Amino acid sequence: MHSLVVEGAARGIISVGFRSDIRLEAVAEPPTDLQVEEAEGLSAHAALQRCSVSAARRLVSAKTRGALRRRAEWFARREAIRCLGATVFSIISDDCWGGELYRLARRPFLTPFVGLFVPTECFLTVVESLETALRSDVIELSCSRYPHLERQRVETDGGYPLGLLVDVDAELHFMHYPSFQDAREKWLRRRERVRMDALFLKIRPPHSLSADAIVERFARLPYERKLVVADRPFSSVTTAVVPHHEDSVVQLHAGAVRFDPIEWLSGGTGEVRRRNRLLRTLKFAGWR
Repeated sequence: MHSLVVEGAARGIISVGFRSDIRLEAVAEPPTDLQVEEAEGLSAHAALQRCSVSAARRLVSAKTRGALRRRAEWFARREAIRCLGATVFSIISDDCWGGELYRLARRPFLTPFVGLFVPTECFLTVVESLETALRSDVIELSCSRYPHLERQRVETDGGYPLGLLVDVDAELHFMHYPSFQDAREKWLRRRERVRMDALFLKIRPPHSLSADAIVERFARLPYERKLVVADRPFSSVTTAVVPHHEDSVVQLHAGAVRFDPIEWLSGGTGEVRRRNRLLRTLKFAGWR
């Protein structure tokens, strides 16, 4: 007989497990956010009665991972708010990486590169003529010039809006916006906030053999604070060497054990010293 054990909630520690099978522990801030006893509206006991032991294990694993992720985000938010202080930064990023850092730090977006991604070739074109790109008008596109991205786009809830920076001929994939009108309005408003004296550029090159040529081109840009996020180092530019993941937000949090983006925004290298990695592994375990 396998039964669910939930104990220690009053102390802020939830232990969840199956007697004689598994035992998992998670620490949450605050413990009420865990809601380990619920599973899609069912109590844990009722949910376990409806599923096999293996399915029950997956249920507990998913709930524990969710609790750990909430805990990891709490640590990340606290670090961002404490360490950045009054630091001003405009992140020019090719995906949602920059927007996530603004969210964690609870800062206004001093960049229009939020809730979207820019294909690598288009992004290089944008940052090579950044001032022109920021002055450019944005028009709506019916489809992408990149077939593989167009296939992905139409498979995503019927297709997200697409834009084109006319003056630099670069696509903008507004994947987190309900309409082109909404995306364009926010792009035009946020571009006025960009601080050209506080630019931080970030690119994630494709996970392919073309990465070297792309990074070399990126490294030649006349900006001091440039960052490549990849699963291997590049000698020509600062690199956040983190595990590859298709989701840039997951990659940011999962990679926090080895690279600290908040410290990089504060003027440092972002490299996490070996002696600090164990503590950061415990903090950000939910994203690994």
